[in-house]
Amino acid sequence: MKSIKHLLIAIASIFLLSSCGDITEEMNIDKNGEGKLNIYLDMSSSMDMFEMMLMMGNESEMNAEDPMNDFFEAMGEGKMDSTMSMLQMAEMSGQDFENPELLKDVMLRIVIDKETRTLGMGYDIGFSSIENLMKINKAIIESDNSANAASGTAGMMGDENPLEDFLGAKYKMSKKEFIKFANPKAVKDENSDKVMDMIGAMGADGTVSTVYNFPYKIKSCSDASAKIDGKKLTIEKKLVEVTEHGQQEDLVVKFKRKFLGIF
Repeated sequence: MKSIKHLLIAIASIFLLSSCGDITEEMNIDKNGEGKLNIYLDMSSSMDMFEMMLMMGNESEMNAEDPMNDFFEAMGEGKMDSTMSMLQMAEMSGQDFENPELLKDVMLRIVIDKETRTLGMGYDIGFSSIENLMKINKAIIESDNSANAASGTAGMMGDENPLEDFLGAKYKMSKKEFIKFANPKAVKDENSDKVMDMIGAMGADGTVSTVYNFPYKIKSCSDASAKIDGKKLTIEKKLVEVTEHGQQEDLVVKFKRKFLGIF
């Protein structure tokens, strides 16, 4: 498993679209603007597919040089639960992109347990402000692009990095409101259309559950499907809807004012 630590980033975006799993996003924001963003992809329903690929790899000498060989080697061990620093991984693999220091508070976790049929991957991102979060997310995408280029997986999902669907968002927050700006998907090229057809077939039941824990009580939300519970907002979408269309409109969350308008 000598190269698994720097290969995980490269394959994360591929799994993001090729699996038929569920994605959970949870953002926690304090009054001072600090917070954490956790993104977890549950790929347990794809366990059989990866095991089949593992067996095929063991039978073929051609796959011995495959860049995913180390990952399958880890699956062959049956159990793995590791948390790795994104900054250390970038340094180990010699990735070349701007501002790698932004990854210092980003951790990548991978969980494999053949006995319980568990397979998952996630990012834990600490940020000092909403503006800082957007810079960190950009650095993660650039790191992933660099890793994909080094491993030869660049372009497998079309021209656009699939991590853009979840880390490419632009935000704005004040004591009055929180805005996640629209991020609609552009018209896809032929290669991307084929990928989306694959997702439609394999991930029709996949969901994306987004949870926001704000420091203020919520008054209203522009998304009629959102569930409001005090300071907590939950939105659930189909995975195919997110990956095909992106966010078509701004998400605007209004906060309640306290007595006499004092927050």
